[in-house]
Amino acid sequence: MPKTVNIAIKLIWISLIISMLLSIAQRFLGDISLNDLITALVVNVLMCLIPYKLARKSNISRFVFTALFVLSILFILAAGSEIQVTLLDKVDLLINIPLNIYSIYLLFFNQPAQQWFEEKRV
Repeated sequence: MPKTVNIAIKLIWISLIISMLLSIAQRFLGDISLNDLITALVVNVLMCLIPYKLARKSNISRFVFTALFVLSILFILAAGSEIQVTLLDKVDLLINIPLNIYSIYLLFFNQPAQQWFEEKRV
């Protein structure tokens, strides 16, 4: 596995862990309901499939991760002030957006990563 792919996978794991911890913190602060916490944790657990599949050389997971990231950004922009954003939501976005952008860069825009994902798995 190329070093850039390894770094990208670690950044995605860090992003997911940060999101989970901030969701739990929001629940303890009373910012979100128990149902919202459960939903956030389930979504994050499902997202754990992405770095797992990336480590297993799944080329499609690069595209799924990128598509989910782009769709989530578009949703945030489209929703605007329609949804309530807490301080910890803003912290989450400020930390995770750069992490995810850098992960996408590492997964797509360097030759070793592109070659590695294009090789056939044995």
